Amino acid sequence: MPALLWDVQDQHLSEAEFCCETWERSIDSPIYTLGEVRAFPEERLMANIMGLVVGGQPVLDRLVRPILDEDLDDDRFRTAAAALAILDGAGRDGPDIVLGYLTMAGSEGSWGLVRAMHLSRRTDLAERLISSLPDHDGLALAGRLEGLVGLGVDVGKRLRVWFKHDLPRVRRAAAWLARHSTSSKVLKRLLKLMRDPDPGLREAAIESALIRGLPGSWQLACEAAFEQPEPGPGPGLAAGGAGSLRRAALGWVAMQGSAAAHAQLVTMLRGRPDSDLLWAAGVSARPEAAALAVELLDHPTLARLAGELLTYVAGLPTTVDDYWLDEGAHGAYGADADEALPELDDDDLDAELVPPDERRLRLPNPATVRAWWSERRHALSPGLRYFAGQALAPAVAEQALIRAPMRRRHALALELAIRSAGIGILDTRAPARVQHRRTTEIFATLDRLAAEGRGTVDFQGGLPLM
Repeated sequence: MPALLWDVQDQHLSEAEFCCETWERSIDSPIYTLGEVRAFPEERLMANIMGLVVGGQPVLDRLVRPILDEDLDDDRFRTAAAALAILDGAGRDGPDIVLGYLTMAGSEGSWGLVRAMHLSRRTDLAERLISSLPDHDGLALAGRLEGLVGLGVDVGKRLRVWFKHDLPRVRRAAAWLARHSTSSKVLKRLLKLMRDPDPGLREAAIESALIRGLPGSWQLACEAAFEQPEPGPGPGLAAGGAGSLRRAALGWVAMQGSAAAHAQLVTMLRGRPDSDLLWAAGVSARPEAAALAVELLDHPTLARLAGELLTYVAGLPTTVDDYWLDEGAHGAYGADADEALPELDDDDLDAELVPPDERRLRLPNPATVRAWWSERRHALSPGLRYFAGQALAPAVAEQALIRAPMRRRHALALELAIRSAGIGILDTRAPARVQHRRTTEIFATLDRLAAEGRGTVDFQGGLPLM
């Protein structure tokens, strides 16, 4: 074997870490499509991982393993890159090595280890994780289940046991996995979790139940959407908390509700505008929501989201500069905080360097957008739901999941899963290569069922509020 160029291997590791972070951000990008994510950050990540793998055991021992041994919780993306290199490059022992760190990891390290499992190209990983479940508990069990959540597999009837586990992470992961279960006993036990006091567990349980069409799930979704939010820290709520549950529930109502349910969302938004309601109104895909978004184009904090809604529903072009006042924040340097990071001398070096999601959206030009809407609105029927100006239907959803910006795919994919009763489950945070293959499989199955006269997915009908 030729002598290793250690500076090149160091570069591969640094690039892999950078690409892990870039890939994670791209999953919520308002600009990049699935094909673009696959072509740039994902393939570049895998190329640098392969560069480390080709270096063999000396590279893993000298450069990669020390990250997990000494800096496991230092940087989640560096941990993910190191764990991915071991999973894909250490042969049969790779999964055992990575899984061995689960009990030592804090939140950052655990995130990196689990994300590496989701990104790995190993074809035996799900089987290895499932076979090891009976031998582990606590953090080791939680990490394995969270890894399986991202792999989208049915782990069997043992989920019933983990629904009652002492560790919240285990219960939540089990509830997420329930959407893939073929066991009636598992789904029956899931019903009880929909009223659990843990908001994160309730969210996972209700969403899985909606996908599987379980009784009572729609009623609880409506209750979670419209119950009065409790006073608290507001936007800073941790993921999986009460704020997250309300936003998710508003989305469920927007995805599956009737025209009257959507009208109530718009009425609430008009009375007290907030970002969660505006997002849900966009998911409702109603022209009425687009009309209200036009009124919010001057809003000091919601204007960007209003512009996104008009793109999402009515088809406002994002590439015609006349309709926009800026490019959105992308991490460049400059004086305008809405467009860029501050100059170095004025920068808070402890601040979050990634622009908030909403500030990555372009700021609409109220005058030109209103002129566009005055002509466009007549092409939209009040009784229909739309995606980018087209009446929402399976063929439109298929093209959107392939070609729409990543940020706009999450809600549409979840709606497809719910309306297809679990046939069309697509994880929009999975690797792009997996998503592309899965999208093809889903719509081939739906087309076959339609050809056999076994029904189609209806994106226009909806359920009344309960």
